[in-house]
Amino acid sequence: MAATSARANPAGTPRAAPLTDAVTLLKADHVEARQLFERFDELCALHADADSRQSLIENLCAVLTAHTMIEEELFYPAARKSIADPRLLDRALEEHGRAKELIAQLVDASAGDPLFNTRVRLLRDAIDQHVTDEEDLVFPQVQRTQLDLQAMASKMAARKEEILEVKRSEVAP
Repeated sequence: MAATSARANPAGTPRAAPLTDAVTLLKADHVEARQLFERFDELCALHADADSRQSLIENLCAVLTAHTMIEEELFYPAARKSIADPRLLDRALEEHGRAKELIAQLVDASAGDPLFNTRVRLLRDAIDQHVTDEEDLVFPQVQRTQLDLQAMASKMAARKEEILEVKRSEVAP
């Protein structure tokens, strides 16, 4: 999910919309992950083939990996210096650790594995808890700081795109 969107200017050619702030960018990632989990549920309900489910989960894992990396590399270090309770970020990092373990298990597994769907559910539960903690506890504190969240969004969006490019090249034939 990009932090910019194309809009037509008066000449009718696309132009980039201004970047949003860092919190909004991260919340958009949360929505994207939730939608991918929902799509996985749809595929399961339709008894979709293992390749379709595997492909969707590979995409989800890439999105979640990019998200956790931009938080850990850019967002959390800046937030840690600015928020009232930096211990919240320690918890967020612990939650990232659990998510990374599950992502690694899913990346190494086959959708035909009997535990595959269970691991997806465990990952969803871990992500849901993490999202709740961030959106209810961390983000409100960050938004009350003097951090330049627009500038941070620009850096985060660029870094996220770099990570996703690498992830795409890893799965490309």
